Amino acid sequence: MKLWCRKLCLIQSTIYLKPTEKQSYLMYDSFHPEHRKQSIIYSQVSEYNHICLETAKRNHHLKTRKVNFINRSYNPMIVDQNIHAATRIPRSHLLQYKQKPEINRVPLVFTYNPQLRTLRKIARDLQARTLLTRSALLHPTKNGTYPCGKKQCKTCPHILISDKIPIPDTLEEYNIHGHYNCSSSNMGLNLGLEFMANYVD
Repeated sequence: MKLWCRKLCLIQSTIYLKPTEKQSYLMYDSFHPEHRKQSIIYSQVSEYNHICLETAKRNHHLKTRKVNFINRSYNPMIVDQNIHAATRIPRSHLLQYKQKPEINRVPLVFTYNPQLRTLRKIARDLQARTLLTRSALLHPTKNGTYPCGKKQCKTCPHILISDKIPIPDTLEEYNIHGHYNCSSSNMGLNLGLEFMANYVD
């Protein structure tokens, strides 16, 4: 950021780029998700909108930055859309202090590659939508084990649909309490612990 004082001792601020600044942003043909590449444009424009006091100087810098993005194979229409969206936010709003929430987790950082299918599966399985339930169930919950019904699930054909488990070496059966399917977290472990709690001393 560059500061200078004009008449009436009014302090002005604008963008200052070092002579060695290469502005080598992510190439548009990289493997990164589309929203990540667009967020780079949006965040850069927001920074200019935040720092530059005069709109004319801000627009001058944005023209230069737009050329840099286009030279790195960014679609000019996408660049214009993100510039328009970011400059609509008033500078006074950007200058307000925002309280950051405390983060009590260790981030896992790795180089993005679409071939890392194992990591993609881990991230997909941990999404909130797979862990949360609906506030109002569409159907009454049935006790027992059932296939999840997902098209790509390879476990469904091997799931025994039943609400009871035969107890080995006896004629008794254990009634399953709860609804379990292929998507249930630790289905076998939960059933085993439930069985042991009722039948094992």
